[in-house]
Amino acid sequence: MSGELELIACQPHPIESNGFNFNATLPYDCTIEHIVLAMNNFVEFLGFINQQLYSKEMERLEIMLMPANFSSMVG
Repeated sequence: MSGELELIACQPHPIESNGFNFNATLPYDCTIEHIVLAMNNFVEFLGFINQQLYSKEMERLEIMLMPANFSSMVG
């Protein structure tokens, strides 16, 4: 079961824009669509990396890195 859960964790779910505040004032002509696109690109990247690690029977990236390092990478 553990391996099955790891495989599921390696498959990203796309970010949906319905949870964002469309009334927010964003700087630099940034839009909610820009943020959703950037977040989806990162999630897809992380999913790709994790799937490759899983195929080599290695831990997911977010487990290998210390929490502060992973947080900095996301930021």
